[in-house]
Amino acid sequence: MLSELRTRKLTRYFNVLDTNHDGFFSADDSALIVSRLVAFRGLKPGTVEHDAFIERFGQYWHEVRCNIDASEDGKVSLAEWLHYHNLMLANPARFEASAATAARLIAGLLDANGDGEVTVAEYAAWLRAWGMVDDAEIDDVNRRIDINGDGLLSVDEIMSLIRDFFFSDDPDAPGNWAMGPF
Repeated sequence: MLSELRTRKLTRYFNVLDTNHDGFFSADDSALIVSRLVAFRGLKPGTVEHDAFIERFGQYWHEVRCNIDASEDGKVSLAEWLHYHNLMLANPARFEASAATAARLIAGLLDANGDGEVTVAEYAAWLRAWGMVDDAEIDDVNRRIDINGDGLLSVDEIMSLIRDFFFSDDPDAPGNWAMGPF
């Protein structure tokens, strides 16, 4: 069963995804998020980079819809979201596979120069584009997620943040801040 802290973090994440605030995460919300992220990356329609970015993010929405939309109505409610995560977190092997895919996707979307690491500045810009943080919160979030203080996030570090976000009941765990303040 999800703890109060995990429920709070997952609810906040859901509310960020529900961009039109209708109580559901849907294809419309996903399209708005993609448009924000494309603008953040400065990708021009019709370019290979633009199309690849849209395809990679489309994989995220596809996975959400296929795995979480229990009612099969083309949208995900908060109840479906929390129920799915409760089941997934009870199965560590399933979580690890999903989280590893998410960490690679995040790194691929954010690693603008292709060096295999994401700068904290790139991550911060991504959080802003999603609407997860505002300028007043970003320094605190950056300080909390950059555990070793090198200004970079490797895929392994992103994976560690994801694990913390989903599993930690310690309010000071760095990964709790991976989606902005909760």
